[in-house]
Amino acid sequence: MSIKELNKNPLSQITENVYLSGVTGVTNVDLMRSAGITHVLNLAAGDASHLTYDLGHGPAIADDDVSQNTSFIKTSKVSTLGGDMVDNAQVLIVRREYLRDSDDQSLLSYLDDLVDFVSKAVSVGGKVVVHCMAGVSRSASVVLAYLVRERAMSLREAHDHVIACRPVIRPNMGFWAALVEYELNIRGENSVEVLDYAAGSVPSLDSYQKEMQLRLRLGWMDHLFYNLAVQFFILIAQMMGSLWIFSDYSK
Repeated sequence: MSIKELNKNPLSQITENVYLSGVTGVTNVDLMRSAGITHVLNLAAGDASHLTYDLGHGPAIADDDVSQNTSFIKTSKVSTLGGDMVDNAQVLIVRREYLRDSDDQSLLSYLDDLVDFVSKAVSVGGKVVVHCMAGVSRSASVVLAYLVRERAMSLREAHDHVIACRPVIRPNMGFWAALVEYELNIRGENSVEVLDYAAGSVPSLDSYQKEMQLRLRLGWMDHLFYNLAVQFFILIAQMMGSLWIFSDYSK
């Protein structure tokens, strides 16, 4: 998928049942309906953590409010912990986990639980979208972990697949370190390592290594400018997401 195509459809399909997005995708009612989304995993912090996902056809129910024995999608009704029976066609199951997009944000301890949510949604025939603010780091990291554990991909294969579907993904280095350890725990070996350079650390993927080598050649001033440019891009993506939230609430 090209950047131009991504701008037209910010809801990126990773597998038949798993999507990756930022706020701009999940606040687009037409895209969410067209994709048939039944489950949402929200990893954003701040205002985006409180999205209501009003698709105009019924309530969104928190994942904690759905009974453990519910076979969502396969049954005609969903039973909530309150005892209410609701048509599953009118329900959106939402799980929220507030993560910061920061190198010091713990991720490894969350991964199995978050992958479980995605896996269970898929196992009952649901379609799940994993999102954060920009669909670049937090949500991408969880989708990579899902592919490693549930689709038997190496971390390198998972990255190559996801970046082909959504070219803007770029987990922060703290998340990469967690993913490298997660792959080792799941597969007993690593296809990606964290490489340390004078200018910082990068995963052992060609695109990252080429960028690092370029930074080292250009010198520290260009390295600083490059980092600022990357952060500026992420900031713009987050601001666009915030504008979507504001416009959604102001309607």
